[in-house]
Amino acid sequence: MIKRLGFIFLAMVFGFCIISAQNEDTPNLSFENGSFENWTLYTGGYYFDDNDGKYKYDWEEDPSSPTIRLMNDVETPDPIVACNDLNIVPKEASLVARIGNPLEAENMPVYATCATRAAAYKARAERMTYSFIVSKNTTLLTYRFATILHIPIGEDAGKHTGGQYPTFSINVDVVDTMTGVEAIMPCGAYEAKATDSNSGLTRMDSCENSEAGDRATEYVYRNWTTASYDLRNQIGKRVTVDIKTHDCLLDLSASGCSPYISHIANCAGGHEAYGYVYAQTRKLELISKNCGESDPILEAPEGFPFYNWYRSDGRPITIPDPNQPRIALIERENINDGVTYFCEIASDMSGCSSITLSTQLEKIQFDLSFEKQDSCGGLVKFKNTSKITQGSDTISYYKWDLGDGYVSSETNPQHYYDSTGTYTIKLKAFSSYGCEDSIKTEINILDFPKLKINGDSKYCYGDEVNLTINNAPIGSIIEWSNGNTGMILKDSAKTSQTYIVEVTDKYSCIYEDSIHIRVYPLPEVSIKGKSEVCPGDSVTITAISNASSFKWNIGNDSSSITIFPVSKTTYTVVGTDDNGCKGMKSFDVDVLTPPIISIDGPDDICEGSTATLTANGGRNYRWKRKDWVTEYDGETLTISGDTSIRYYVTGYDEKGCHSQSTKYIPIKKVPIVRIGGDSIVCQGAFIHLNASGATSYKWSDNSTKNSFLQTMENDVIISVEGTTNGCTGKDDRLVKMKPAPSIWIDGITDICYNDSLHLAANSADSITYYKWDNGPSTVEMDALPKFSSKYRVTGTGANGCTSSAVADVNVWNLPIINVSGDPAVCENTEAHLKASGDAEIFYWEGSTLGAEYNPIVPKDTTYYVEGTDSNGCTNRAYIKVKAIPYPEIKITGDSVVCYGTFHQLVAKGAASYQWNNGPSTPSYGITPTESQTYSVTGTLNGCSSSANFFVEVLQLPTIWIEGLTQICHGDSLFLVAKGAETYNWGEGTLKDQLNTLPFSSTTYKLSGTDENKCTNQIDVPITVLSKPDINIKGETMVCINTQADLTASDGCEVYAWNNGNSGKNIQPTITKKDTFSVLGIDLYGCKNKASIVISPLDPPELSILGDTVVCLGKSTTLVAQGAQTYLWPDSSTSAQYNLTPASNMTFILEGTAQKCTAQKEIHIFIKLPPNVLISGDESICPGTPFTLSASGATRYKWNTGDTTTSISYLPQTTTTYSVIGYDSLGCNTKSDYVMNVFQTPDIKIDMQQRIGCLDSQDTLHLKAFGGVFYTWSSDPSWPELATNINSEEMEVFISKATLFKLKGVDSNGCVGYAQMAAEMLPRQDFSYVIEPKLIEPDNPTVLFKGNVPVNSKWFWTPSIGEPELEGKSLKHSYNTKEIGDSVSITIRALDANGCEYLETETLYVWKPFWAPTAITPNADEKNERFRFYGGQYIDNFSFIIYNRLGQIVFEGDSMTDEWDGRFKGEPCPIGLYGWVAKFKSNYKGIDKSGEERGYFSIVK
Repeated sequence: MIKRLGFIFLAMVFGFCIISAQNEDTPNLSFENGSFENWTLYTGGYYFDDNDGKYKYDWEEDPSSPTIRLMNDVETPDPIVACNDLNIVPKEASLVARIGNPLEAENMPVYATCATRAAAYKARAERMTYSFIVSKNTTLLTYRFATILHIPIGEDAGKHTGGQYPTFSINVDVVDTMTGVEAIMPCGAYEAKATDSNSGLTRMDSCENSEAGDRATEYVYRNWTTASYDLRNQIGKRVTVDIKTHDCLLDLSASGCSPYISHIANCAGGHEAYGYVYAQTRKLELISKNCGESDPILEAPEGFPFYNWYRSDGRPITIPDPNQPRIALIERENINDGVTYFCEIASDMSGCSSITLSTQLEKIQFDLSFEKQDSCGGLVKFKNTSKITQGSDTISYYKWDLGDGYVSSETNPQHYYDSTGTYTIKLKAFSSYGCEDSIKTEINILDFPKLKINGDSKYCYGDEVNLTINNAPIGSIIEWSNGNTGMILKDSAKTSQTYIVEVTDKYSCIYEDSIHIRVYPLPEVSIKGKSEVCPGDSVTITAISNASSFKWNIGNDSSSITIFPVSKTTYTVVGTDDNGCKGMKSFDVDVLTPPIISIDGPDDICEGSTATLTANGGRNYRWKRKDWVTEYDGETLTISGDTSIRYYVTGYDEKGCHSQSTKYIPIKKVPIVRIGGDSIVCQGAFIHLNASGATSYKWSDNSTKNSFLQTMENDVIISVEGTTNGCTGKDDRLVKMKPAPSIWIDGITDICYNDSLHLAANSADSITYYKWDNGPSTVEMDALPKFSSKYRVTGTGANGCTSSAVADVNVWNLPIINVSGDPAVCENTEAHLKASGDAEIFYWEGSTLGAEYNPIVPKDTTYYVEGTDSNGCTNRAYIKVKAIPYPEIKITGDSVVCYGTFHQLVAKGAASYQWNNGPSTPSYGITPTESQTYSVTGTLNGCSSSANFFVEVLQLPTIWIEGLTQICHGDSLFLVAKGAETYNWGEGTLKDQLNTLPFSSTTYKLSGTDENKCTNQIDVPITVLSKPDINIKGETMVCINTQADLTASDGCEVYAWNNGNSGKNIQPTITKKDTFSVLGIDLYGCKNKASIVISPLDPPELSILGDTVVCLGKSTTLVAQGAQTYLWPDSSTSAQYNLTPASNMTFILEGTAQKCTAQKEIHIFIKLPPNVLISGDESICPGTPFTLSASGATRYKWNTGDTTTSISYLPQTTTTYSVIGYDSLGCNTKSDYVMNVFQTPDIKIDMQQRIGCLDSQDTLHLKAFGGVFYTWSSDPSWPELATNINSEEMEVFISKATLFKLKGVDSNGCVGYAQMAAEMLPRQDFSYVIEPKLIEPDNPTVLFKGNVPVNSKWFWTPSIGEPELEGKSLKHSYNTKEIGDSVSITIRALDANGCEYLETETLYVWKPFWAPTAITPNADEKNERFRFYGGQYIDNFSFIIYNRLGQIVFEGDSMTDEWDGRFKGEPCPIGLYGWVAKFKSNYKGIDKSGEERGYFSIVK
């Protein structure tokens, strides 16, 4: 049950809140708009009127009053009451209004002079009001306020009396809008004056945070207070909330200022009043949410400090959250039929009566359904037929999920679906009380087409037109505009045209789509150029065509291409014109066989040496390298070892064809060898030296490692030679010897945890310096070890040599002490404590021996125990015992109650309670029928006390009423109550007489209270008869001076019209706008009134738009205006009338608007057109301007769009020009003129090209065609072209891509142009992959892979002397023992044009490292230390050595670091040890890293 309640509470918090809407008919009452909209603000003065001796206000409306402000300072204390928990904005609000200003009596300083005071006789005042008409949604008015007032004290106290004190007030007035009678609301007025005698105010204590400083104690305040009003019986009445403040007035005569008194006795003082306020309205009701199978929830209006729930059958009601007492839960198993649930609510404003609300649970049952209507095009209209079939709740809104991602909150949505199919429709309905239900239904959307014609819109001549209509439903009728039927249209592209398709589906819905296609002619293409080329050279071939773009079968897209064929090749070009139409032509180019050139010579040389390279395979040779300015001819070339570089040789055969070979000669550096390590060592110690700078070494003792390790007795010179790639360097070093001292340690080495340790170093030699590991540099050392440890000291002799000693220290752990027992007992009772743990002896509180201890606990006390173990080590433990006081139980509630009334007894002072024969809750709801004593026992923290409470029961009064209980709607109700002293009619009336104006039948809850304040209640049912439902039927607009037919509705016995007529029907003549009203009286004498406004209609004023003067043979369109319908001579009735008059004519137009008719006579006149002529040039060259002139009219329009008399253009072909001439009335005549244009000469260039690779020179043969005179130009320019600028034929030498331009003139003097591009084929990038760059001896396989140029042949020479391999991607394995330290690879590629790409790469053989598998550290100077060898390319190296326990015994950070078999100065035992080494290398810029592991043994 607890879990279920928890769930229900969370549900209420997170979505089941169903309280009535706030401020539904009182907009911005709570300042929710962030402004004072709908409030009225005033500023003014408060003064004493000498004439009548009264205090008065004068007000002036002030919408922007600076002293009335909105505040949003949430959780911010008031600046004066800063220490008393008065926040500017309470936690349940977001905005409040502050009226008045703190720390500012606006019109007068506190210490103003008498003269100043006498001049000001008004205190500053502020006012704000809000009025509204009570509706069913505003039957609960709640406001909250807080106020702060400055009290005149000390000398000032005697200067103020009565109405002079600073004041804050709130009044709530209710006025009957029909009678003007003002009602007095219970607790409807509150006033606070700044006096100590005001019991509702609290005096301020001193407060450091107050902005009033030392004067804080002069202030009184009232914290946030709630007042609420039941307006259910005030519906239709006007409620006004009126809030005022004023600062103090001062009695001048009492202030010593009598000489200044003239006509006034009061003036503005220096003490202020201000307050905070906000209000809200909502419907006063108990709301029940009884949905589905969940436990029902009842909600009372929020904002009250007191809620008391009970039910008519006396069973309990659950409040799930004590912090929200307005929400009650009815467990479903406790629901009984006919039970009424009550909630009594009350505000904390004195004088306000409580309000009792009641309701019964009713089950809410939905019936959700809807209908759908299909239309063409995927449109579906939904008709919502949902309703609530059980319960008085109503559906407040809907949420639709229409199945395609579209949602709607409309009641009856309509939606277009993008596609057909089945959709799941989800409809969810929400009731006004928070219940909800949903349904899910599948609907089928009728097939509807989204037509789309697929196919090209542009075709070349002869193409097949292939169009397909997509998305047409199966079974549809499909018709094309060319007569085809079916989904597919096929046609031959001959002329441009528009195809239209019409689709009629099975529902007779018609859909249409269209596409326009255009047909273009094909271009003609030819090719010119040379047909033979040397390998590697280029040749340019050119496409001749009227096409605008070209595409060759090798991928180029220019008109001319420079190609590099490697064998006989056919080149095909497709020319495409601007319309995308294509023509094609092919051309063959043959390739000669090239010489095969190679280079003999060494693969590398040392720095400073020389070598000879020899070329083979050709007749003549030319050598070069990149940094040479001059190239060298000859078969051989002598090179020197100055820098690593590539050498190139080009060989030529007898036909001039050539090829190239390259060889990369790396220069090997002579290594700079350096010896690092010891130069002075202690006698008998190892000399540690290491060589660097080379890949192999030879020491003076003939050892070949890169490190040197030996012991020497005397000074010695050690030298080493280092070799890299066959080059050798040398270095040497002098090492000198020194003797070492002996060391031992004195001190006690067995101690307890937290004891201090004292050790001292000793020696037989002269020691100049001691150093303890991680300790001081002194002879003695003190420590506080936490665990057993070894302490090492190193002593340094006078000669700087050192020795070490080690002391093993044992640290005993302290015993573990545990304490258990009672953590809390009642005051002055015994606690039971017990110690346990590792100790043998226990002492409590330093005196009591033993493990157990039972002290008497008078107050909260902490006890301790000490325990000592067998090692003599002592520890302490603590336990705190809490002394729990007995609770002081008090019972609050009414000691005298009325018979049968519910009252609440509340017990306080404990955590749990048990009433005698009652519940186990703090509160005990009782409905006593006789006097008796109630008892309760309260328990707090396990300690219990009891209390008694006597309740006396009084009898209830008997009440009745006198007066009529049946009235007409709108009539006043007058009733008199009898039988009691005071009365409450339940709607706000608190006297025996009820005089009100009910709007509907109702039942008044009359309660009467006798002299004992006991109250009884009876129901007074009132029947309000409805007014007769009367209305007037008839036209509201009639033609002027005609009769209107008006009829009143049935239901009345008597009808009286305001024009003096009677009866249901009248027919007045309408001459002006007039209002007619009728009074109807029914059988019961109830009356109602209806009215109608009749407006006269004027006849329409007709006019026409359109030409009434018409050119002969032309049509005119007349458009009638001013009416709604029209009648023309041919009986047509539209506003538009088309006619083609043959002569002048007259006819009548009739127009009707709103049933009123008028006529208009129309005259049509005929006009003859002008005579138009064209004059000008007859023949011109293309692009030559001409001038044509028109005459015979007043304005012109040419088919070129010009509107001038003359036009001038530059046509390219023979063209017909037309002009339309217009006279002043727009009549026109058309005239044509043919302008003959000679053909543009077809100027062409014939170009024969040599084709080769980029950077070689080409010879072009150029010839002009199509003219009688020529002019050549090119970009860039060439000498041969400048010399023969007007030649018809010439040869030109070019070395880069060139655009040739030709201007030609024919016999007509017309000019034509041609241009042709000679293009060089670009080279591609050269990109390949060789991996790895470091060859592993145990995995010597290398990947060769070519990337760019694409579509190429790839050749690989793995090393000098090996045969060339062919393939784009292949693998090669090396014999690392034969190739030495490195190998040179030659990479060669031939692209699709026969161009060669050449490069060399060097790979290096990885030099691994290794370690011995055993060492013998036995001082025989053989295999004494462990170290690593090899690894010449390694830059960074580190390693660890660990024993079989995983303990690291040594760490090294270079290849030359050695381990002597010791750990912390002591020899390690024989056995197996492991090592882990990590390395990094960047040899020759090649990164390599990794980790290796191994084992070795220490043996004797």
